[in-house]
Amino acid sequence: MNPNKPPSRIRPILWATGFTAIAGVLYSITFRIFPAGGIWDGMALGYAGLFAEYGETNRMEHSVRQPWNTISNFAYLWVGFLILTLGWFDARQAPDGSGRRMRDHPGFSYLIGGSLVYLGLGSLFYHASVTRLGQQFDVGACYAVVLGLIACGVFRLLAPEGKERVAARVLIAGVIVADVLLLVFKWRISMWVVLPSMGATLSLVVCLCLWRSRDWRGLGYAVSAMWLIVAAFGFRQLDTGWARYGIDGGMWWGHTLWHLLSAASLGSVYAFYRVGKEPSR
Repeated sequence: MNPNKPPSRIRPILWATGFTAIAGVLYSITFRIFPAGGIWDGMALGYAGLFAEYGETNRMEHSVRQPWNTISNFAYLWVGFLILTLGWFDARQAPDGSGRRMRDHPGFSYLIGGSLVYLGLGSLFYHASVTRLGQQFDVGACYAVVLGLIACGVFRLLAPEGKERVAARVLIAGVIVADVLLLVFKWRISMWVVLPSMGATLSLVVCLCLWRSRDWRGLGYAVSAMWLIVAAFGFRQLDTGWARYGIDGGMWWGHTLWHLLSAASLGSVYAFYRVGKEPSR
């Protein structure tokens, strides 16, 4: 591959679609082999298994207990595979590790793309099983994606000149360690404190990147990410509120839209970092 020639836009999309299709085939085969809910026997139920947390009706006799909430997680997988593929193409173009552009440091694409795949699988596990362990991985993966995006922004803002490669490696390693700790100690911290705090921090970092770079090419992605996550959260709250009032199955698609729109929002934040120029030092 010519290191100075970027890949065509369609190739990463085709690769991501192919990987997602393979994941879909494996998903179909797995749950056809184990069609009954007994696959989850012996596992403690999570909140969604004990209470009517979502509008979609739990099918406890099936191996996939919330079919729509489960399959919609393929949106996270597709975005994650796309970002991983972009990172692979970046690495093939022999970046020298200088500068603070996304293309110069494929490790950030691997981190964010891998976190999105982790989120897709963790959330899929939770909604298929409605178990406590699935809930732990679902929430832990949410932390991982947002933390990775924060780290990418912090790197763009603060990486010292001439030491960008070292700074990138230290940040990525630190995020991975934090991801493990957040997963292990999930039940000792409140998701409703940690996630909003992370979301506010990410919003601040994105705004600082815009202000420091004075590059408005990424503004559309930043605005899109904001409105997409606002819409996603609105549908999520409508869904949980519907279930809370006992209208069983009345709004089964609410949490599905949360998955689809939040995946698009997270992908938009990544795109913002990718297209924008370096903030001034």
